[in-house]
Amino acid sequence: MATKVNLHRNPALSVNDTNYFGTGWARTASAHASLPRTTAWAGNTTGVEPALGRSTTVPGKYYVLTFSVRAIATVTGALHMDWKTSGDAYLSTTSASGGSDGVVNMTSSSTRRFGMIGLAPATGERMIPVAADWLGDSQITAVMVRQFDTLPEAEAGLVVDLLPGNYFDGDTAGASWSGTTGLSTSTLIADDPLAGRTTWGAQTTAVTRTRDFGVGATIWGAQTTRTGLIPTVSWDPRRGRVRVTAVGLSADVVRVEVSSRAVGTVRWNPVRGGKVAVVDGRFERTVDDYEFVAGEGMQYRIQAFTTAENITPANVSQTIVASISDTLDQVWIKFIVAPHRNAKVSLIGWGPVSRRSRQAVFGIRNRPDPIVVTDVHASRSVTVQLMAWSEDEAEELDRSLSIGLPIYFQTPSNVQLRSMYASVGDYTFERSGGVTSPRSIFSIPLTEVSPPPLSIVGPGLTYSTLLEDFLTYEELADAYASYLEVIA
Repeated sequence: MATKVNLHRNPALSVNDTNYFGTGWARTASAHASLPRTTAWAGNTTGVEPALGRSTTVPGKYYVLTFSVRAIATVTGALHMDWKTSGDAYLSTTSASGGSDGVVNMTSSSTRRFGMIGLAPATGERMIPVAADWLGDSQITAVMVRQFDTLPEAEAGLVVDLLPGNYFDGDTAGASWSGTTGLSTSTLIADDPLAGRTTWGAQTTAVTRTRDFGVGATIWGAQTTRTGLIPTVSWDPRRGRVRVTAVGLSADVVRVEVSSRAVGTVRWNPVRGGKVAVVDGRFERTVDDYEFVAGEGMQYRIQAFTTAENITPANVSQTIVASISDTLDQVWIKFIVAPHRNAKVSLIGWGPVSRRSRQAVFGIRNRPDPIVVTDVHASRSVTVQLMAWSEDEAEELDRSLSIGLPIYFQTPSNVQLRSMYASVGDYTFERSGGVTSPRSIFSIPLTEVSPPPLSIVGPGLTYSTLLEDFLTYEELADAYASYLEVIA
């Protein structure tokens, strides 16, 4: 016997519709008889993504979300998990698009239970179930969220929770509410679920025959069951990057390619370092996007290939799109080949933006007007002013700029100076305020340059950069909580 917990705090709207949202949706106490509960969230809407309550989560844990749907008319959509901090700040979204259990495509007058798996990101302490891209008149109820330590355990839980008869809340026989009836988590003591992803060796089943015909045998090869692609897109504020990864890829997938586009645009662009090998159904490494378009939100497309690179035709077996709302609220200086030096900066102003002309004027003998030889103007040049608020911040910025690397100067959309790849000219910095003031103002000339080719990918931290940045192990320990944080 095992203790099972439904983490959803209002799973069946039995009392009210607390934390359920969606224009055109309302609580009904007359849910269809085919649903596990008699109360539901009902609506008929286009372009609205109903939010189905919330659950408290733990970063790094796996969560299984399931709920039941009654299609009053034809219904399409998908399950999403919106991850938020404990303070309700949005982090990222995990989408079930591309997986058969999390994609809704129902005919009128049908009932089915849907589900998905998501991995809570760092600082992800709250999860909002969402009925995404929802079209059609429907009723939704019996929402269940369960926590697991590993992906195989979560896959096993999904198989069990997709069965309508396995839904439970505090009103289920043998279960109890942890707090307010109908508005809290609930607990059930039940048998352990069967594994959802289990691999067996070769199996032999003996078949005893009657009379004296002897004993026969049936032999199967190794058996495996698995769920579909589970993408995760999260924001890392420490290094200013969007992190993209996925698990549950098909066994025949050998590599993936990740592309991105700003929300509201149509063209996909390859992400630097977005070509990744696949090992045991998961990314060999996380794809980090440092050069996203800031201010509009981003979408990421994961294309899974069953053929090696440069083999024509390329066989695309799976495609999934995951989204993340914009998280950039500051200006960044980023070093493409040394991302461990990326830093938020305080932009306090900038001078005129100029483009140097490239032309020559020649006077002609016996002619009053000269002739001119022209070419396109040069790239943009501008001097930006940054404020360093402490001596340590000024020293770190000076150290990073003095290396002489080109930078990516990234600004959010509400700043009128747009982002640029740039080379750094002869910069200066001086004290701001009195002689005891810790503040410094940097004046940094920037000249716009072409972006580096996509083959250039920053290695992150190396032992040599650690030796350069930290004189002692004590300084290293003060900067990072663990070695896992160093290599992340």
